Amino acid sequence: MVYWRCFLILMLTTCMAFTFQENPENHALYISVVKIEHKTGAATAKIHMRVFTDDLKSVLRNKFGYEAIREKETFCTDYENYINRYFEKQFICSINDGQTSFKLADCERTDEVYQLTFEMDCPETWTTAQINAGFFMELFPKQSNVLHVEDGTTKRFGRATKGNKILKIRF
Repeated sequence: MVYWRCFLILMLTTCMAFTFQENPENHALYISVVKIEHKTGAATAKIHMRVFTDDLKSVLRNKFGYEAIREKETFCTDYENYINRYFEKQFICSINDGQTSFKLADCERTDEVYQLTFEMDCPETWTTAQINAGFFMELFPKQSNVLHVEDGTTKRFGRATKGNKILKIRF
């Protein structure tokens, strides 16, 4: 009888462990880092983004369909179009009151992070910038996007959150 009780307790414990196991794709921090780099007098700027791999895949699946996005060695080249389409709607950058355009120039995975680099067409001289950095917030309400903007030697910093997605800068 004791044997069956121990067996039953062991089985219930095992079943409960599998039932209440957390989703392995969830993590405690929902943060990304964005650096916009504009050299004095240049007609282009670089946008460097560091985002968690699972977060990027989740938003692309949400936007373009679950079956469409799979992790593989060629993720960056296979989904370049999806990445461009997503960020052109979710990361809006205006310089001197004119909206800019950008395209993915490089994508590299290191550990649990994708390093995305975009090439942005922009005015040669900057007086103001307005950046709407609401990306990933449609799925992750606690997402925080830290921004570092450099125009020549001028550096500005900010943070976008669900309640405050737009950063306004004067140079």
